[in-house]
Amino acid sequence: METMIRRQYEHPGKRYLPVKVLYDCSGTMTPQSFQWGQREIPVDRVLAIRPEASQTAGGAGIRYVCRVLGRQLSLWYEDGRWFVEQQVRPPHTL
Repeated sequence: METMIRRQYEHPGKRYLPVKVLYDCSGTMTPQSFQWGQREIPVDRVLAIRPEASQTAGGAGIRYVCRVLGRQLSLWYEDGRWFVEQQVRPPHTL
């Protein structure tokens, strides 16, 4: 079925990244690591999984609250892609 609403939620507050995911036999996804530049960053632990809207970057998806390198980080899964929220800096004015 074709929809009139575009399913692209591009926003400068989203940084899309490759994520390695473990699927269990019930189909549950658990992120294992993600690529940040040339580094592969391991996900130490998933603390929470819930459907939620991104207040910073817009759109709605599944929020994975994770422990990464001793800090809390949210990974978002939306329409088959993974992203993290990033701060958008206003254009530099003179």
